[in-house]
Amino acid sequence: MSDAHLTVPEGALTAFMTALLGSMATPPATAATVAELLVGADLAGHTSHGVRQLHSRYAAEIDAGVIDPTAEPTMTTKSAHAVQVDGERAFGHLVGAAATDAGIEMATDEGVALVSIANTAHIGRVGAFAEQAAAAGCAFIGLVANPASAYVAPPGSAQRRFSTNPICLGMPTFDGLAFPLIADLSTSQVAHGKIKERTVTGEALPADWVVRAGGGDLRDADAFETDGAGALRPLGGATAGHKGYALAVLNEVFAAVMTGGSISGMDEIVFGNHALFVLIDPTTFAPRGIIADRAETIGRYIRETVIDPDVSLGAAADAGAGLLPGEPEHRARARQRQSGVQLPVGDAQRLGAIARERGVPAADIPAGF
Repeated sequence: MSDAHLTVPEGALTAFMTALLGSMATPPATAATVAELLVGADLAGHTSHGVRQLHSRYAAEIDAGVIDPTAEPTMTTKSAHAVQVDGERAFGHLVGAAATDAGIEMATDEGVALVSIANTAHIGRVGAFAEQAAAAGCAFIGLVANPASAYVAPPGSAQRRFSTNPICLGMPTFDGLAFPLIADLSTSQVAHGKIKERTVTGEALPADWVVRAGGGDLRDADAFETDGAGALRPLGGATAGHKGYALAVLNEVFAAVMTGGSISGMDEIVFGNHALFVLIDPTTFAPRGIIADRAETIGRYIRETVIDPDVSLGAAADAGAGLLPGEPEHRARARQRQSGVQLPVGDAQRLGAIARERGVPAADIPAGF
């Protein structure tokens, strides 16, 4: 299949996704929130977590009753520093945004907030919630697990035993840099969405992403997705996968304990993502000016790094040489807001087909979909 891309203005894509979600019985306000976050992932350069998720996952989950598009999260305050969020099987994007808002309010008042999230659909790109927190002046730690969705093998195995269990860290820079510092990473070599992407583009999987039974690399994305062949390696791959594996296990334990959710190995696995968000007001410890100075200093230090053109970034690297965490997303967002959002043609065609099946007016479907 071709890996050609289609360029769509941000506003047109957001309006289309809002209309498409509306055709799935999603209330207007919820549709607008979910569409904005899906398009936001594409804008930030993370197509694996962008609008393609609707055709590759969410539409079928809505039809199967796994996602309730009309639901909204409920919250229970546990203490001055802690709130428990029941996603009520709603869109995870809606739940994550609401949970982050609650954490921002609590951290602003109390200095720190612990937000427990359970019973929610896939929450998408966790970095979006770190950016949301940073925009409000809060630091962010996110631990997310989904034991019902196992794709990752422990070191020395090719059996799927864990989810990709992402970890996200974020820090506002208070204008010391033009962007917040954000690290959003799976504890597997790559996010599962990057495998699914390649079933659309037809690209071979890079070496050391997926281990196959008997050892060696699986390079066929369709075999992984359709046939259930192979398993994602833990972060660190064949060289240091024990580190990613340790992070995945502890991430899952933290998320399970703090949410009352499932853990891998239980007989009954509770639906959905389990997450712990920790939000901190960093000005509790340092004035904004000091934080800005530290951000500017680390930025200058990285800019002074000698870049060797013969040293590879690696097949999965989203960042360019000499860029800080959060900077690739900042640059991609600025570029695509000006030139339009780039989507693989295959993703656009699949979304267009769903839209026509569900009666979305032709005027709301962008050209090329």
